Amino acid sequence: MSTLVEQYDAFAEELKHRRRYFLSESSQKFLSGLKELAKERNILLTKGEVLYRARRNELVKVSKDHQPSLLPRPPDQMKPAINMNSEGRANSYNITMMYLASSEETAIAEVRPDVNFPVTVSNFKVVKEIKLVDFVSLRPNFYWWFGFASDDENLWMNLSNDYSRPLYKEEQRINYLPTQVIAEFFMTQGYDGLVYQSQFKSRKLESSNGEGIAKNFVIFDIDAVEHVKSEVWKICEQTVLVEKYTK
Repeated sequence: MSTLVEQYDAFAEELKHRRRYFLSESSQKFLSGLKELAKERNILLTKGEVLYRARRNELVKVSKDHQPSLLPRPPDQMKPAINMNSEGRANSYNITMMYLASSEETAIAEVRPDVNFPVTVSNFKVVKEIKLVDFVSLRPNFYWWFGFASDDENLWMNLSNDYSRPLYKEEQRINYLPTQVIAEFFMTQGYDGLVYQSQFKSRKLESSNGEGIAKNFVIFDIDAVEHVKSEVWKICEQTVLVEKYTK
């Protein structure tokens, strides 16, 4: 019998290379099984909780040059536009979803601004209770010693990696397909969104229970949150950790 990771790999392979709109029986079975597993991985956000979204400030003409505005973007620019002709880790092309972060720092890091470039960071308040699937998955402590985890744990670690790992632009369209379909599947099952680990601040994986990890939130209904306030931030310094690449 195939493992859950093998079933996920087959599901992803089908989406990328064979079928996209009418899934095979095996792929439908995988999604049904994932729904059952997700019952143990729910997060509830209550009304009034605050999450964060960032956007680089606009360039404005000053004399003969263009310089970034030092004023915060207006609130209507801090929600994603409808029909914006783009896609992401969870949203298919031209389907709008709300991407938010667990902190101002994570939101800023996600837009990758240059040092000293002004960035508008907005607080968004949850306006109703929303139920999310938690894709943040830490390796158990014993994994580092024995390289072993349960079938369920291995699956969630793979899903967590696929939602959070950085991709080059030319890789995105094909490799986002599995995570987009999974997100839309959970939307049809009554969920309001999902949570995944940010690729930034990965050092906080040292936490054994997930507390303090930089997280990203995807809310399917952009009106489930409302704008509270905006402030202008900037990155003062960047630190780059490097190591020699080995296969």
